[in-house]
Amino acid sequence: MKWFPKKLFSHEEGSIAVEFAFVVTILSVMIVGVLDYGLAYTREMQMSNAVRAGTQFALARHPDIGADADVNDALISVGTIRNQVALAAPFVTDPANQIDITITCDCLDTLSNPLTSVCTSEAELSANCATVEATYLSVEMSLPYDMTITFPGFPSQLNLSSDHTVLIQKN
Repeated sequence: MKWFPKKLFSHEEGSIAVEFAFVVTILSVMIVGVLDYGLAYTREMQMSNAVRAGTQFALARHPDIGADADVNDALISVGTIRNQVALAAPFVTDPANQIDITITCDCLDTLSNPLTSVCTSEAELSANCATVEATYLSVEMSLPYDMTITFPGFPSQLNLSSDHTVLIQKN
């Protein structure tokens, strides 16, 4: 029985198969991780395209937003714009909470100092601003992305976000 350990370690038969198994396991895990992060990046690009499509819709196709629109028209259009973003991003499950649309105004107060405020209504805007200089539409989307495989030291969920801002009115 003394020859068993010596004979076990002296033979090289099958050592290549064992080394191959170790290397393939490590490479497979690395490839799956790279693919998973690639899918997350793809999702973020899809989100960016959807947000951009929503702002383009607001500029080009929606009749309530344009050079002659007032803030109330733009605010009424927010729901329609949100629907367009959700149509461009079929993976959105809750558009009301995952897509945020904000209309901001650059205005001059009575001292002619520039300031930016969120335009929630025409009455509030006229109370806060003496002159509206420009109106902007911002579309932001935030979604969680669950990783397929959790690796030690890496997050199991990524928070992806994309935003786009366009000028809808300049005085």
